[in-house]
This record gives sequence, structure tokens and C-alpha cells, in this order.
Amino acid sequence: MLYCTLCRKRIQRNSTFYRSNDNSAHYCTSCYGSKVPSEPQSDNSIIPKSKLSKAKHEETAEEEWVMCGICNKWMHNICVMFNRMHNELNSQTLVCPMCLMQELERRASRRSIRPTSGLRARDLPKYRLGDRIESAVHKLLLRRQVEALIGASPDSAAGSSVDDILKSPSPRLLSEASQSYPIPKVVLRVVSDSWQETKVPAHVVKRYKSHGVPAKYRHRSRALALF
Repeated sequence: MLYCTLCRKRIQRNSTFYRSNDNSAHYCTSCYGSKVPSEPQSDNSIIPKSKLSKAKHEETAEEEWVMCGICNKWMHNICVMFNRMHNELNSQTLVCPMCLMQELERRASRRSIRPTSGLRARDLPKYRLGDRIESAVHKLLLRRQVEALIGASPDSAAGSSVDDILKSPSPRLLSEASQSYPIPKVVLRVVSDSWQETKVPAHVVKRYKSHGVPAKYRHRSRALALF
């Protein structure tokens, strides 16, 4: 595969390009027309047109190989998604996927476990809306639990409906339901509580000035998290 030395774009097969006499530089037709100078420059960073020859990309190049900088094994560029042109600009060393996984596992084994502070989700601040949502979720989970128990063993309900059981729940039945169909303990708590200030767009203030629209207003923002 050939890439333009300036724009780094791939030169497509059967397309025209320009190359230096020593084949060290390749320029696509776009860069040749707009970026390549006609005469040599003082810094010699770009080979001039006078030292380039027109060519057609008809060669079938073999897949290039690259060596891993750790295990020294050779692999196809495409197999490890290695861009040689990009590497020449950034001087990067290839690390193959196997060596990368081994390094990540080694770091994970050395990582120390932080001691917990002892605080739990239910120790976080409460909010009235959060309490209502949490209560509703608990009731819904309890209903699903009782429905699953009655569906599996109808005799355990003794002819009572799910609503009747929930109105006056039997400790024995609830214990049996929790053992057979455990439900997660849901906790809803406030994780962020702050006052914020929002500016009203100037054109809105100007248009509704007679209605007493303020230039800015404060409001409270809360974030609830379900644990």
C-alpha cells in the first residue's frame, strides 16, 4: 500500500501519483498540484516537481510486518491495526494484544483494594420524592414476588388474591415468598443537591420586560440515584 507523504492519505490502486527518484517519497495528484513546489526550497522539506516522476500505482505490494517491542514477535500491520505512517510521526513502539493483556493483568494483580469508609447507600440524605419512589418500587417488587409464589404454588394463597394478601400480608407467606423468590433491596438517595443560577437570553428579557421577566433566576437541582 502506498500513502501520500504530505496528506498521509492512501493512494488507490490504478491511480496516478508522483514519486521521487529514490522512491522515498510519494505524492498524490492533489498534493502534487497544490503543495509540491516547482523548484527546491531552502529547507528541502518537500521534493520539488523537477525531481519527481509520474507513475501509476499498479504494483501488488506484500502485506507489511511489524515487530512487537516487548515479545519481539512479528505480525501483520493490518492484524494489529498498526499504521506505519502514523508511527513515523509519533515514534511509537508497537505492543501486541497478547503483551498488552499480560501487562493489564499484572497491573490488576498489584492494585491494592481501598478500605471502605463504612458508609452505605441508605446512609445518604433522603428526599420526599425519593421516599415515595422507593416505596412504590418496593410495593411493585413485593407484588411480583407474591405473584410468582402464587403462580408456582396456588395452594399457598388459600384462595386469596394478590391484592388481599398485600392488604393484610401473612408473615409466613411473605417469608416463604422471600426465600423462594428473593428481590433486591432498593435504596433511592440524594447524591447531589445544589442551588444553580440560569441566565435568561437577552432577547427574551427585552421582549417580556413588561411582564417582569428577570435576567437570571436561581433554582435548586437535585440528583437521585437508585442503589
